[in-house]
Amino acid sequence: MAIKRTIGGIPVFIVLVALLIGVLELANWIPLVIQDGALERFASIDEARNRLKRPDILSPAYYPRSVRWPPILVAAQDRPYRAILAEFSRTEGNETVLAITQTERGRPPLRTALHLASVRERAPFEVKGRRMLLEAGSCPSGDPCSRLSWIEGTDDICIVMKDAAPELVRIAESMMLSRAMEKP
Repeated sequence: MAIKRTIGGIPVFIVLVALLIGVLELANWIPLVIQDGALERFASIDEARNRLKRPDILSPAYYPRSVRWPPILVAAQDRPYRAILAEFSRTEGNETVLAITQTERGRPPLRTALHLASVRERAPFEVKGRRMLLEAGSCPSGDPCSRLSWIEGTDDICIVMKDAAPELVRIAESMMLSRAMEKP
């Protein structure tokens, strides 16, 4: 009788082991699915373009002399919405002086190390047929800061810089120019 019980339990044991393996495989697969497209750091803007298959990620062709290339931070995500962030430091030092975000339209931009703590002036204007909003104010440190934002295709673009507004306009113009050169 004991042998019959043992033999009868083998198929049940095999089914339970197979079920357990299946559950463990599923548990191992879930984080990969959730993380795919989540916020991730990249070595460069080009790497972000290639890995996310997003050739429409903009980057300036012009940088003021006070800004060091390459960016100190490039981060991007596809989930829960498309967004990219690039931060640049001063030529001398590690202080972040320029932050550029490109975010799916109507979504909040990624949080940057540089932002306006207060806004003194707002001025709408147009550059190369695009309506923009220029804001001048101060950063949390009290230093003067400017922010320039506009809509480019399906994305909202925002540039924040610890510098005068004319530099922001030059950077924005170079981003539009570089995009025009990429299209055949």
